[in-house]
Amino acid sequence: MAGSDYDASKDVLFPKSHAGAYTKDTRFELVTATDPSQKSLRRFGRKWDVSNLYCDVEEMLAKESLDVLSIASSTDSHVCVLKQALKSSVKVVLIEKPVSNSLAEVVSLLQDVAGSGKAVIVFYKRRWNKNNILIKKWIREGVFGDVVKASMYYSKGLIHNGTHGIDLMRWYFGEFKKVMGITNASVGGEDVVDACFTLGNDTSFFAIGTTGRDWNIWELDILMEKGRIRFSLGGRKIDLMKPVEDPDFSGLKAFGFQDITFENDWHNSMSNAIDSIYNILECSAPVPCSYFDGVVALGWAVRAIESAQSGGERKSYVLNG
Repeated sequence: MAGSDYDASKDVLFPKSHAGAYTKDTRFELVTATDPSQKSLRRFGRKWDVSNLYCDVEEMLAKESLDVLSIASSTDSHVCVLKQALKSSVKVVLIEKPVSNSLAEVVSLLQDVAGSGKAVIVFYKRRWNKNNILIKKWIREGVFGDVVKASMYYSKGLIHNGTHGIDLMRWYFGEFKKVMGITNASVGGEDVVDACFTLGNDTSFFAIGTTGRDWNIWELDILMEKGRIRFSLGGRKIDLMKPVEDPDFSGLKAFGFQDITFENDWHNSMSNAIDSIYNILECSAPVPCSYFDGVVALGWAVRAIESAQSGGERKSYVLNG
């Protein structure tokens, strides 16, 4: 529930929190919340004008008739809350990434989720950026040619923050073949790993972790045969480049002389996710990022950590869904 504090008030233009996005979208009504902390519940209730507040998830789900449930609690509590939601009348569940810190825990729920008839969404927010969706379309249409190499800088742990890049690369280019962990460090309980993922065409995607405690970074740079796609400022900014004649070296081509730079609609991610929930409820639209997707992203991160801990043994992750 701490995430609801990302929004200064319920009247913000670009909500960052689940509560803010539901409140802004007039097609939804925010009716209830649960948190084990009475103090947090009271603060939430005052801020968002919600009076039906519970300290127990099971009690809330038994007493309230809900179409949608957002799980924005601590990562370690996600699966416990999801298990309760799967037994309830809720139709759509939106879970903050990562789905869990435990791979075995989330894999054990795959069949239950698949058989529940519910839409379970994992909020890797970059899938809801409209420009990222357009880039995916261009990649599939061959506008940039094949991928040649990619690299990501991340902080705050491979599972917590690095899986954004793992998910985005899988979404753009399909499943990885293998991963090799190179170095591993633990910072604040988070595994910070340098790793090399092998893509389907046998090119490499490097994840480079940083141990900075006082700042955050997430950048992704994708080199393609016919262009370069670079995400910076956490994905807020995108540079699209094509190779052009180098003005200083005749006969060579280089990137960076004719860039197209634009601001991504990063600030709309949460609102776009809520809009997709409406389309799922009303139009049976497909789930943009499924529980299966969330489990696989976590699986590759765990394999990278295991590889680094084992001295660089190459590992794969195969999950039939």
